[in-house]
Amino acid sequence: MTEQELRNKVVSNMVGWEGAQRGDARHAEILSIYNGYKPLARGYTVQKNDAYCATTASAAYIKAGIAAYTGTECGVGQWVEIARKKGIWFENDAYTPKVGDAVCYDWDDSGSGDNLGYPDHVGIVISVSGSSFVVLEGNINGGKVGRRNMQVNGRYIRGFICPDFAAIAAELGGEDAPKKTVEQLAAEVMRGLWGGGTERRERLEAAGYDYEAVQAAVKALYYQPVEDAPVQDDVETPPEPTNERDRLLAILGDQWVETYADVPEWAKPEVRELIEIGALAGIREAGTIEETVIRGTVNGLIRPAIVALRAINAHLAAYPE
Repeated sequence: MTEQELRNKVVSNMVGWEGAQRGDARHAEILSIYNGYKPLARGYTVQKNDAYCATTASAAYIKAGIAAYTGTECGVGQWVEIARKKGIWFENDAYTPKVGDAVCYDWDDSGSGDNLGYPDHVGIVISVSGSSFVVLEGNINGGKVGRRNMQVNGRYIRGFICPDFAAIAAELGGEDAPKKTVEQLAAEVMRGLWGGGTERRERLEAAGYDYEAVQAAVKALYYQPVEDAPVQDDVETPPEPTNERDRLLAILGDQWVETYADVPEWAKPEVRELIEIGALAGIREAGTIEETVIRGTVNGLIRPAIVALRAINAHLAAYPE
């Protein structure tokens, strides 16, 4: 699939919902697509009477198979923050969008200077002609999916969520996209390039790769012996790991962990304890321990937390009540 075909797929999804009314079958389809995508943003299931502009735009990306690259949200402001982190947020009000991009609005915009207010609403650009463009949006005109005509740099534009459709199309298997070996993919997974948990599986399978084969290769890399590197006189040599856990931590130091499911098996008991006592920074509870979102690397987040837990337990053992 080419970049333009992927953009058109998003537009087609939106056009298919045009005219949908809160409570009708197509509105129910939008909510079903959004709520069926896991993990749910902030763990919230959108209800029939909720505002659903961001839900609709997210559903269009989910249905197009690119939600792992765009993020999803039922709140516009929260989605903008996700887009910032993914590097797909365009702050420039005067940007000329392309079809498939999402435009965010701030209804408090005075029309003077750059609009930096809180984003209130969002829709998907479905056509562009010169300095004007058409947007399809959920939750307008009394809860419908409808159109809005806009001018480039027009009043109320807060900014744009602009997925990198060219890169996504290439990764999903565009005509000219060369396939990678399982070993190459495993190395990329170790560097965090394919995300973690559900996102990793979806992205690999959407790109035409065998998720289980890649995971097997990743596990093989986990336990690959560390080769001796030449020692330079002017570089301090780190001490050799004294046990299996420390050896694995040295190997997996930059491994990206998205959810509890991605935590290496040897670390799961202590990570579970940290989650249960609410002591692991950066987590948020989803539904179960297994669904807990962690987001961090082994050395950057998990190892310091485990070291702190061991110190606390040692202190408690030394000074019992």
